[in-house]
Amino acid sequence: MSPRRTDAGAALLGSDELLAGWGGTAPTRARVVTPLNDADLGTLVDAAPRRGVIARGLGRAYGDAAQNSGGAVLDTTALTGVKQADLEQGVITVGAGTSLDALMRWLIPRGWFVPVTPGTKFVTVGGAIASDIHGKNHHTMGTFGNHVHALTLRTGGGEILELTPHGSPEAFWATTGGMGLTGVILDATFDLIPIETAYISVEDERCQDLDDLMARMSEGDDRFRYSDHFSNIDFDDDGTPGGTLSGFLVPDPVDGETNAATITVFVGEGDNYYPGDQFIFNSAALSDGFSSTNVWNGRSIELVQDGVDIDTFSIPWNSGLLQPGDTAAHIDLPTQIDIWNLVYIIVSFRSQITSGGTIDYLIRHS
Repeated sequence: MSPRRTDAGAALLGSDELLAGWGGTAPTRARVVTPLNDADLGTLVDAAPRRGVIARGLGRAYGDAAQNSGGAVLDTTALTGVKQADLEQGVITVGAGTSLDALMRWLIPRGWFVPVTPGTKFVTVGGAIASDIHGKNHHTMGTFGNHVHALTLRTGGGEILELTPHGSPEAFWATTGGMGLTGVILDATFDLIPIETAYISVEDERCQDLDDLMARMSEGDDRFRYSDHFSNIDFDDDGTPGGTLSGFLVPDPVDGETNAATITVFVGEGDNYYPGDQFIFNSAALSDGFSSTNVWNGRSIELVQDGVDIDTFSIPWNSGLLQPGDTAAHIDLPTQIDIWNLVYIIVSFRSQITSGGTIDYLIRHS
């Protein structure tokens, strides 16, 4: 695309970029341009190439939203800022490129919060409306679009429309959840929710199985504004979360030895897009060298491969997690939204500094 020059200069020239969604699938190449204000955006829309233009926020959609192969993509992240805020009534107007992260940093000290936030705070307000996002409070608050009073839309035909759910319902709801196909959202006015603190009170409930989980959510969700779930794999099939590794004997330490043991875990379908996977050994969350809160992330030492995670966790003597003479340990494998398969766990004792070699214990799970 060769957009007309304005005072924005080089920002309107853009660059050819390979774009993909947060899931990393189906990348396509497009001309990415960054309007610095609403006037720049209008110039770019008017100069649209044959393949057209589409707005893009922070690129956190899982699929192939806002890519436009062979066309132009408008990076709206410069169209930010609070335009108007009524902190008595809890109503705010912001530029569509404003991220929920930046907005919450401004709102929380003032006692307010966004009405709906998805699994990541790194989405723009325009993207939240275009995707009509939901959050962990969907059962009580609905989608983001339910809280929008009005939005300003720049259409491909050059019109600037003020849309409201009651005054222009057809165009409003075609835009809310419309994935950017009706035009480019310039700003939006929406409700906030009052808060007393940046922290939340959490009540945990353990469920026996999926049926129990669904029953509890159906019966008790009205008691909580937010609800979420996570799984802790019962890998030894004893009916309780996690599992016990046994059949080994922790030896006495030797001079110069740092680790009581190392544990190598192989899982299929580790990826970096879905967080919340942990490897918890005797109640301590271990790190794979990259993270202790997202260990199945498609990254292993000297290996980066989506779908494969081979990680080695060290258990230092000074951690107190293992003692000489121990013959068993409890392991928890919680996950939030990821799906993966445990292939094997190997527990190894003695480091390479000793002459006796390494003893490996293979615990299989079918």
